[in-house]
Amino acid sequence: MESFKTVVPGRVCLLGEHADWAGPLVPLSHEQCNDALNAFRDPLFCVSIVGQAKEVVDDSPTGVGLSLLVTTEAAFQFTATQLHAKRNDSAASPSLSVNISSEGFGDFLFELSAEQPNGDSGISKERYGDWVYAAGVLEEFYERYKEELGCCVVDIKVQQESQRNPLLIKKGISSSAAFCVGIARCLLHLLVPSRHVDDHLSTEMDIAYSGERRAGSKCGRMDQCCAAGPGKVLLIAISRHELKGYEVPIGGDMSVLVADLGASKDTAQILADLRKGLEQDERRCTFFSSRNHALLLRATACLRNGNVVGLCRAYSHYQEEFDAACGDVCPTQLGVQGSPVLHRVIEDGRREGWHIKGIGSQGDGAALMCVVPEDESGGAEFFRSALDTECMIIRLKKQLTGTSMGGETCEQE
Repeated sequence: MESFKTVVPGRVCLLGEHADWAGPLVPLSHEQCNDALNAFRDPLFCVSIVGQAKEVVDDSPTGVGLSLLVTTEAAFQFTATQLHAKRNDSAASPSLSVNISSEGFGDFLFELSAEQPNGDSGISKERYGDWVYAAGVLEEFYERYKEELGCCVVDIKVQQESQRNPLLIKKGISSSAAFCVGIARCLLHLLVPSRHVDDHLSTEMDIAYSGERRAGSKCGRMDQCCAAGPGKVLLIAISRHELKGYEVPIGGDMSVLVADLGASKDTAQILADLRKGLEQDERRCTFFSSRNHALLLRATACLRNGNVVGLCRAYSHYQEEFDAACGDVCPTQLGVQGSPVLHRVIEDGRREGWHIKGIGSQGDGAALMCVVPEDESGGAEFFRSALDTECMIIRLKKQLTGTSMGGETCEQE
């Protein structure tokens, strides 16, 4: 039997929430785009986008959305074993049977074959519950590679890599994307010969994204950037045609503290209202284009220089401008009125000298602060006192150049 092990982290958006879908919808000059990217050479990954152009009017100017992400140290660990495989031939129909065991969610068995296809309407929340995105990814994988699969049986075990620093679930840290990327990665490495995959990283990101969308998710392409591996800072540029990810080298040690706000938000409503609002107000177009880019450039420069104070000011300004431009478009979820817990914590932090910002789709999900290492314990104590919760910590180390990716091993049994 062949087995494969890997870890996939979550991701935290420092700046640029919603830019993966909003950015391509608003005009942006080539000069503005080049200003953001001219400090970088080769991207870590480049994903070709097929089929998303329908979301943009054909004759509209091409925009580019920019986001600044940090992948978490907390991660899911995947252990996959290929229990049975028979190469496809004229006498055997392709089939895929995958059993997934996950801490906290139990077991899930998914089976597809030429005789029993799932069908376009087969992936639904009503049918699969919390496993619906996993089902979408498995079906997406099967549809792409069924001619090469033959008859395959795979077992995948998923657990938190660290119980002391677990990955937060449903808090805007892309835990569902991490889960889906891990499943796609395991199946690609175990079942698809490398000659059929030009770029494993980009392919697994695309399978995970397409699988979630197949299952009804409204996620953007930013979420799957967690595939880059733990503890990385990434500048993401996304247009109507492609997504590129560049690693940002850090000029000094710093820590990112992420805290669960202990409240709730409706991400689907936020996305729907923002999409509608973007069509109605030039102010929001300006925020998602020129203002987003200006603040992101400031934050990127601060990261490269190890300037934590400047980084905090940049993302604090981003929060203020996001609230001003977008808070009223979804008043039950955004702004001071719609996310009272987030804004209470921001105000309490400001009085004590901490710079705090909402993450994910914004709203009352989770919040972050960036600090120098010697202030890490003080920041954690603030969150503990304000929210009665322990925070998740991402420790970023000074580096002169970008690092290579890794994090998986393949072994034979």
